Amino acid sequence: MWMTAPPRTAPSPAVDASPISDYQEWTRAGVTVTRASLPVNWSARRMGHDRAHLLLIVTGSVEHPNVSGGGLCRAGWLRASPAGDRNTLRTDASVVQCLVVEAPESADSVPLDRSFSAHPRLISMVKEVARSVSSEHGCAVTAELSALELFAQLSRRTRMPALVSTPWWLVQVRDALHDEFTAPPELAEIAARSGHHPIYLARAFRQHFGLSVGGYLRRLRIQAAMSSLRSSERPLSEVAFVSGFADQSHMTRALRAYTGMTPRMLRHGRSVAGDCTTTSVNRALL
Repeated sequence: MWMTAPPRTAPSPAVDASPISDYQEWTRAGVTVTRASLPVNWSARRMGHDRAHLLLIVTGSVEHPNVSGGGLCRAGWLRASPAGDRNTLRTDASVVQCLVVEAPESADSVPLDRSFSAHPRLISMVKEVARSVSSEHGCAVTAELSALELFAQLSRRTRMPALVSTPWWLVQVRDALHDEFTAPPELAEIAARSGHHPIYLARAFRQHFGLSVGGYLRRLRIQAAMSSLRSSERPLSEVAFVSGFADQSHMTRALRAYTGMTPRMLRHGRSVAGDCTTTSVNRALL
């Protein structure tokens, strides 16, 4: 549930103190992710971003004295802010670790209000976007579409109406992913082919196929790698390349994450917890 202000608490005094530390910033496909630690008893006026953005408090708490009603945004809370929104922030007697996700240009048309939430699904989506942007093996298309889907979830727009059958243009997008999953085109090209806005494309794809575009691409790569491992004796580095992974270590991490097995275990039909089926891969990607 979204709220216009976080839970109310007594204000805590704060003064301008030591600078932000552990600052890291990544940008992929126009999506910027920042991770930082805010020091104890720290404050700043008119902090914000030119683009719509999300602030996730990982540890500690941040006070928003200029929000109607005041209050603290505690660990596990997410604050959404529209483009150009400026806030006064204060920390209390503990270091605050936070994560900021700025919307890409393609999300400029998404209307967003300042609001607060602790919904687990939204928190999970923020972390997924952060991982796809910060990973050295991240896919630009996956990063941008994941961010678009996230900001679309938070927008003021009404929910997309339920569609009874899969439209032909969406089937074409899916078929194109099957043909090009090892090197997918840029998001702008995918959207142009479909004739629909990237945000609508991202939401419609998940609604009809049960996965985000990024999740669908990962599933195709994992399935291609599993098939190659079980049907050929290609070197693992070659399997990774033809399956669309950046390198062998990238493929190994993906297979471990989604199947619980290494490439060699899959090749020799070994499993820690039984055979890995396509169903289990699908479930892991949802």
